[in-house]
Amino acid sequence: MTSTTLEREQTKTANPPPTPAPLGMHLGTHKEIAKLIDPAAEEAYWRENYESRPYVTRGTAFNEYRTAYRYGVDAYAMHEGRSFEQAEPELMPGWDRAKGLSSLTWDDAKHATRDAWQHVSDFVERATPGDSDHDGK
Repeated sequence: MTSTTLEREQTKTANPPPTPAPLGMHLGTHKEIAKLIDPAAEEAYWRENYESRPYVTRGTAFNEYRTAYRYGVDAYAMHEGRSFEQAEPELMPGWDRAKGLSSLTWDDAKHATRDAWQHVSDFVERATPGDSDHDGK
């Protein structure tokens, strides 16, 4: 089983808050924690789990969704402090530039993009004391 960014970070520390960082620096902001997101680990996570998602058409290869997942990971860092819904009007036109060889339209890609955004957001939420994304959880 492939470890996720969160699982690797959790094994680095027994007491999450404050989150230990390289060289003993302590992290506290979204931006600092978002720098810990490992795009390769996120891709491995989605490669292993994408087929279980309700928006994935049965038999569709991971590569069709790969760019949408990466777009969600990258977009989360670029739109720090905003919800996916707040950023979506900017993400939608950007998809045509980012999608590369994927044939997914935004209406199809946005579900994978939102999933990846949420996965990263959940990591940041767990690594940050308090309700860092202001979702009440």
